Amino acid sequence: MTTRQIAAAMGLPPRSYLHFEAGGGRLSVDLVFRFAQATDSDPYAILAAVFLGMPELAAYCANNKMMIAMAIALQEFTTEQGPEIQRLETTTLVAAFSNLFQGLATEVRSQADWAEKFLHQKSPNVGVPTKRKSPDKADDDD
Repeated sequence: MTTRQIAAAMGLPPRSYLHFEAGGGRLSVDLVFRFAQATDSDPYAILAAVFLGMPELAAYCANNKMMIAMAIALQEFTTEQGPEIQRLETTTLVAAFSNLFQGLATEVRSQADWAEKFLHQKSPNVGVPTKRKSPDKADDDD
């Protein structure tokens, strides 16, 4: 999208949008949500990226909406459990979050391994030769 298109979608003059984009002024949650809606990105990931000092997080979550999914799950958990949440110990929370993210990391690796194997096996079918693997990386299926 162009600057003018994003500015228009946010209801801002292009100059005001450029000021926002450059990080000028105070952080405006309203503008972050308007930007996310205009660009179909994840506003919670943008805010988390700012607070955590990890700008790449916003880019990584733009398409999969990971932080929106987490916000929905947290909202539902809070609605269901209410004040009982305060009974949870910090060690329980750290363990639960660590297990969650370790499971997600395993899923990411599994998808990457599947895609690599798929391309290696199928590329010759469309005339693209694959590199020979070193003996220590030979496929089980070959």
